Amino acid sequence: MARPKFPILSEWEQTLLRLIWERNTATANEIVEDLSSKQIHRSNSAIRTTLNSLEKKGYLKHRIQDNTYIYYATVSNKDVENDALEYVKNVFFNGSLHSMLLRLVNKDEISPEKLIELKKQIEKVDKN
Repeated sequence: MARPKFPILSEWEQTLLRLIWERNTATANEIVEDLSSKQIHRSNSAIRTTLNSLEKKGYLKHRIQDNTYIYYATVSNKDVENDALEYVKNVFFNGSLHSMLLRLVNKDEISPEKLIELKKQIEKVDKN
């Protein structure tokens, strides 16, 4: 079974990474402000520890400007999503994309309109 290119992220790590994707670059203080505006409160040390962890895992890098760490993502949102989907496919569906898609479509959470949209997308891919 193929391992993910990057370690799977916790929800908290994803939150911080999303904030950096939104800004392109961010300091720890900017992340604190962004979290505070979303009513999410964590200590500065918790945020800095997580940023360091994301850096060690290969999701972030930093540069130093005026004694301030400026973090930036080394991977795109799409790459992280694709890696997570690949992981779910391999771990929960024995590597079968077909089984994974059937499970998602059969969950009764997709409206008839969305099913039509999906069918059009599949037909578009099928033509290529």
